[in-house]
Amino acid sequence: KHFGVHSGPENAHGGGHTRRSFDSVASMEDMRMTYLPGFRQCVESGTYAFMTSYNAINGVPVAANHWLLTELTRDEWGFKGYHLADSNAVENIVNGFHYTDNAEDTVAACINAGLNIEVASASADRYYSRMTSAINHNKIHGGEARVRELLKPLFYTRMRLGEFDPPQGNPYAQLDQSVVV
Repeated sequence: KHFGVHSGPENAHGGGHTRRSFDSVASMEDMRMTYLPGFRQCVESGTYAFMTSYNAINGVPVAANHWLLTELTRDEWGFKGYHLADSNAVENIVNGFHYTDNAEDTVAACINAGLNIEVASASADRYYSRMTSAINHNKIHGGEARVRELLKPLFYTRMRLGEFDPPQGNPYAQLDQSVVV
């Protein structure tokens, strides 16, 4: 957290930019030498999840950035895990960056880019709920099969955590709120 070219201003010097509106303009050389080596090391060390940053990179919001989420991490680095967008980051693609025009196009852009899941706040519009409509309107490349592929790492994680095991065989099922810090 936060994956991508993130370390831009948080309203630096009163410039009006926040992580939800900042477009990180960076050369390929700068990204590969400055911003991304640590994340690549995480993949090489076995990480299974990345939370995307809120910002855009060279005009493309990170949660909808195919180069970053698919070409670089999955195809080049061999990442097998999942990408998740932080709270309201997907909504920000249309409402903050105006990269897309509506929720259906936004969820299609994210899924086509390789984003597995969104973290939506209770007050947020859950964009991934528009997935069926986007599939039905042929906006998701590969349709339902693409969505099923993006679900695999999520269910693999749930299986590793024992969520589908009988409660008596799952050590985590014995824990209660008293052990949560």
